[in-house]
Amino acid sequence: MIALLATGAPLGLHAQATQPQVVRLVYSGTLLSYTCRAPQRSALSTFATADSTLTNIADSGTTATATFASAHGLYPGARITVSSAVANLSGTYTVASTADTTTLTFTTASVADDTYTTGLTITTSFPLETAAAWLLTRYRYDGSDNLVSTYAAGNGAYMACADGGDF
Repeated sequence: MIALLATGAPLGLHAQATQPQVVRLVYSGTLLSYTCRAPQRSALSTFATADSTLTNIADSGTTATATFASAHGLYPGARITVSSAVANLSGTYTVASTADTTTLTFTTASVADDTYTTGLTITTSFPLETAAAWLLTRYRYDGSDNLVSTYAAGNGAYMACADGGDF
């Protein structure tokens, strides 16, 4: 007899959950299998004019627009840190909007209106939409509480397990 004991709705990319979530728990009479979905820790992402991943930051009034050479993967609400020699531009900001995949805006104060193209760096530890943000892991135990197998897949994809079972 195989019994589906519990299921949970997968969380979205920007969900504020910080704890693993059991997505599926199955008991076959001799084998307990559960699938767990958890936020994957994000490495520090860096964009800079020095390596051409950041093209410029243009400030006008209290709005700065950062332009990137390719898709930045950030989204409204993500926190970024700007490092610059420009007076009052260095600091930590919240992304206000993303008009497209290569630009974003944030609110500034007391920054001279201009387009800055050198010596700029933007860093973030928020997960990028262009990278895996979730880790899905399946654990299987036998009737004696011995771990039989594990399998993991990034970005929340349900995949076939190495031992032939489904994820």
